[in-house]
Amino acid sequence: AGLQIQMKMLPVSPMQKSAYIFKHQIIPSVYLSGDFVEYVTVGADHVVFFMADVSGHGASSAFVTVLMKNLTARMRSDYSRHDNDDILHPSEFLAQANAELLGTGIGKHATLFYAVLDTQNNRLTYSVAGALPLPLLIANGEARYLEGQGAPVGLFDETNYKEIAVDLPDKFRIMMFSDGILEVLQQESLAKKEAFLLSEAPKMKADIESVFNDFNVDDSQQYPDDIALLVVDKI
Repeated sequence: AGLQIQMKMLPVSPMQKSAYIFKHQIIPSVYLSGDFVEYVTVGADHVVFFMADVSGHGASSAFVTVLMKNLTARMRSDYSRHDNDDILHPSEFLAQANAELLGTGIGKHATLFYAVLDTQNNRLTYSVAGALPLPLLIANGEARYLEGQGAPVGLFDETNYKEIAVDLPDKFRIMMFSDGILEVLQQESLAKKEAFLLSEAPKMKADIESVFNDFNVDDSQQYPDDIALLVVDKI
């Protein structure tokens, strides 16, 4: 029952906003997942999206994903009703997520990549809170990791997050994996696993099932960690 409720909190996949398509899949390592993805439209010209990976597994980690969902909904409502645009500032979202998670006192932290896509100007503004691996930006047959760093939310009282802005190519794909994917790769070190993902990314299709098949990930199996994938395509 908990899994069904958690899955219903996730966004509809796929979702299209003008030329942009968002899709995702999460494979929990146990019944409840500590991985969470969100993407929602904000106003006429923006989509905010993030991937969160909560420490640990099970019910307590799943509770934090509810907190993240609720925070997004409240900030989106503040934008619509009170002209408060904090939701369009990744550093503000992460600061509030950090404060709320610390305020729960449950001893959980989470890594996040939070981004705002300006669909009018084809521009991405984002902040990183310990996310690993970083998202891959694929365009013109080449791939690179988006840059950035920052502390996970829920660890430190005083944490500042840097915002990074990127002008996007006319056509592109962003692929975001949670760190559970690193557990199933066969390379012997983190650096080699990240290099392997980078080399494989230009060959990957937009279809999430085929991506997981390429890595021999089966959603009917259990893995050491939750595995999540979020894909953003501009067609």
